[in-house]
Amino acid sequence: MPIIIQNNLISGFSINAPNGLNGDVPFVGIYATGGKPVLNANTIGSDISSSKILLTSSGTSDNYGIAVDAVDSVAITNNIIGGISLNSQYNPQTFTAIKKKFNGRATITGNLIGSNTIGNSIYDFGSSPLASYIVGISVQDISTTTASTNCIVSNNTISNLHQNTASNTLGVAGIVIENNAQMTNAILENNIIRNLTTLGLGFESAAGIKVFGSNTSMNLAINYNTISHVTNMQSSPNFQDVFGIEVLNSIPVKMNNNYVSSIRSNSNNGAASHGIYVTGNSEFRNNIVFMDTTLNTAYAIRTSTEPCKLIHNTLVIHGGQSDVLSTVFSGKSSDTLYNNIIANYKSNTSGTQPNHRCMNYGAKNAESNFNHFFISSPGLGGVYVVDQVTSFTIVNGQLVATTTYTPITNFTTFQTWSGGNANSIGGLSPSFVNPNNGLASGFYPNNPYPTSNAILSNDYFNANRTNAWAGAIESSGPGSPLPLSWLSFNAIDEKYHVVLDWETNHEENTSHFEIQRSTNAKDFITIGEVAANNQKTNTPYRYFDDNTQLLSEIYYRIKQLDLDGKSSYSTIQKVKRQELDDLSFFPNPTSSYLNIRLANNETMAVTIYSVTGQRMIQTSIQGSSAIDVSILPAGTYHIQCSSLTKKLTASFTKQ
Repeated sequence: MPIIIQNNLISGFSINAPNGLNGDVPFVGIYATGGKPVLNANTIGSDISSSKILLTSSGTSDNYGIAVDAVDSVAITNNIIGGISLNSQYNPQTFTAIKKKFNGRATITGNLIGSNTIGNSIYDFGSSPLASYIVGISVQDISTTTASTNCIVSNNTISNLHQNTASNTLGVAGIVIENNAQMTNAILENNIIRNLTTLGLGFESAAGIKVFGSNTSMNLAINYNTISHVTNMQSSPNFQDVFGIEVLNSIPVKMNNNYVSSIRSNSNNGAASHGIYVTGNSEFRNNIVFMDTTLNTAYAIRTSTEPCKLIHNTLVIHGGQSDVLSTVFSGKSSDTLYNNIIANYKSNTSGTQPNHRCMNYGAKNAESNFNHFFISSPGLGGVYVVDQVTSFTIVNGQLVATTTYTPITNFTTFQTWSGGNANSIGGLSPSFVNPNNGLASGFYPNNPYPTSNAILSNDYFNANRTNAWAGAIESSGPGSPLPLSWLSFNAIDEKYHVVLDWETNHEENTSHFEIQRSTNAKDFITIGEVAANNQKTNTPYRYFDDNTQLLSEIYYRIKQLDLDGKSSYSTIQKVKRQELDDLSFFPNPTSSYLNIRLANNETMAVTIYSVTGQRMIQTSIQGSSAIDVSILPAGTYHIQCSSLTKKLTASFTKQ
């Protein structure tokens, strides 16, 4: 039986461990262990006020908003954790808003960490130079059992976290996943991570999402996340690297439709800013990465020694003049690049060094097809391939600026195009080549810096882009979207009507839903229809009311119809009806319609009277009907339903 902890408020106090007090003085808002805990709709601190919880300590302390040590499944949903200030004075003091430890399924969804309106909502303003950090969500797989771990972190907002101390480790992070042995699946999806800042001195000082650990056989998916404004504000000359998404230890990953923007380190020497950095076998589709950098080395996507696929991505580096290297894509293995836009708008100060590149390649057997490369620097940038490369296949296109890669003799034979081509270094309005060997229209905007968050269009999986967004490749291939999946379907008898609700995933190719009813679970009739909303991700619950008079057992199912005519069905739900009163009506009070229901499907005259006896409405119904009472003044009214054999009366309130 699950342990449910919900709707609690923990706020409005301080914990002060003064100078000279020895030992740890930790704070934990809610702690749960075992029993399949469900933690829902709790508020720890505030998302609309600052310093609702103040933690001052001279000792070492690890603090948590919610901490769960459980082998069983755990659900942490719809909680608010913010308005928390830390004053770490001498020793390290850390804060993790949500921490899940040990094995078991973890579902962490719908939480707000920090604030959408208050800057520095979770804030360490202390002076400790040691290992202090702030983390939004942490899931740590500890191999104490043989049970597998599944982790779903979705639809969370992590916003306005600031670590102000010169910590020598990770300073601030949105989501951290540590996979040591048993984690088999991890899905990080639809999270918003923004405004994370630190003054830390650590090598990996800030990260929107960080995944690491020893298990390289897990399935990791990072999709539909928005990560923006992750910054190390430390200007001292150290190696304070910053990452939008970081996946280490050769863990394979698939990343689709993420938007990563404004990942910066202010260090003026040695630091690097990475939109995405991976070390394992990876696949990137439909991601937008926009880097705005001036002082330090920058990469939109950087990979390591494992092969990667990049398909339909838009990768941009922009910023002021600098002689520090910036590379939009840096690869070191047998990568495949299809239909990407790879642009570098940086310019170097002296104008001659190859410091700003579209692509830097240092391994063999790469294939580049239907990509567009743009570089504005007059130096030796462009696509740079080092001497060790033995094969770089350019399919259906050509590199027109031959001075930007070396050595040319190591390139395999490729077909050339007249006019615009896909693998080109060109201007701001390039032509693009579609898979059918024809030119297609599209453009890259003159000002690549977005004035607002980019919107990810409903691009098809495993096909070419069909819409223009942050640079476009138009094509004739519509592709095949992922099939709809049913997440839940419920049917509940509310005495006077049956309420149906359902939830789906990958609804982008769905036309509509048909609601079907049966009395024998075999012969179904369609009783209603609900339009689809064409979203890829989890849709909100859909609702349908069946105002049926049937009093027997009823069976329901939902039929989903695709745009191409294909269909699928939900599971079948059985409902056993309650007995009805002779006269029932709802809602009460009402402001518009009054639904009246008669038992046994009778036909009766209905009259509505005022409290003074004045006849206001007169009609007749059989079984049930909705009567419009919106014209009535607010007040109490009497209903009289009459036939030759009976008379029924009741009262209701008009709002």
